[in-house]
Amino acid sequence: MDPFVLLDPLPAEEPALPLAATEFEQLAVMRGLETATALAVALSGGADSLALCALLADWCAVRHIPLHAIVVDHALRPESAEEAQSVAEIVRTRFPGVVPVILRRDPETISSTRLQEAARHDRYQLMGDYCERHHIRHLCLAHHQNDQAETFLFRLAKGSGIDGLAGMRPVVRAPGRDLVYLRPCLDLPKERLVATCRARGLVFVNDPSNESDRFARVRIRQWLAGLADEGLTIRRLSVTAQRLERAVCALDAITTQIWQQACVLATEDELVFDLAVLAHQPEDIRVRLLLRALQQLGGVVGYPPRLEQVEALQQLIFDKTGFTRTTLHHCLIEKSEARQTLRVYRENS
Repeated sequence: MDPFVLLDPLPAEEPALPLAATEFEQLAVMRGLETATALAVALSGGADSLALCALLADWCAVRHIPLHAIVVDHALRPESAEEAQSVAEIVRTRFPGVVPVILRRDPETISSTRLQEAARHDRYQLMGDYCERHHIRHLCLAHHQNDQAETFLFRLAKGSGIDGLAGMRPVVRAPGRDLVYLRPCLDLPKERLVATCRARGLVFVNDPSNESDRFARVRIRQWLAGLADEGLTIRRLSVTAQRLERAVCALDAITTQIWQQACVLATEDELVFDLAVLAHQPEDIRVRLLLRALQQLGGVVGYPPRLEQVEALQQLIFDKTGFTRTTLHHCLIEKSEARQTLRVYRENS
């Protein structure tokens, strides 16, 4: 019998109780933030971010840490500016110690395609710029268990590898910035955040785009209701993502060990590896090492090469005879059988 097959069902679902301040401060992400000089929270006005803002407001007030609530006007609808003002007003009236901030997206830059993806990119850009200007190193996001399940299915549909299926991480460094994204509520179901708002008498808003099946994530959300009838619940998908993240951490640790064994030269522009050491590693470790090397030298912040490209490169190097040289991600990759080396260096160096 496979020891990793889950035979017992998960414990019964807990009732949707509001999150108490004592429970919130015990969340893994919140522990260790006592020395923060300031925090920011992304606030849309929905139940998720409003509940997180309320919990953070109490947490910060006790510790005398400034909290900035950032509202982004996406400028996708005529009424969006007024809605952003309404959300900021909730902050002013209900959380008097919190700094409300409205950031407006430039309507001139909005494309008519990939609306949600572009809006998300611009939102993080605006919030990241604001945090840098105000020397804020931690930005809290209200992603929860339901979002994690949707991310898992979305990436599964896109053919993601194990890293993508591991879903969102509770703590992530923003690419190219001195900023960390924190997701304190990632293991909590959305219902508990809704219950937190209701217990505090907070009126939240619903973005109409969250109900439009024009968008892939909305369609996935609709599928989840049917999948739950077959046992594929939000919580079970979230647990699966957690297990995959555990596997990713183990593989990354092994990759680091092999890197230390195989790397014979490392400069700002060049990496040289012992080909014999790499040849004895499992395929996935070789792929991870190549991906890490390309990201380190490629100079494309936040945009790694596609996994299938790195997998194909790994096959070229180790499975094909006669391979000597190719390019990927603004890097040159050279294999020398005579010297038993694999060299990766910047294209223009």
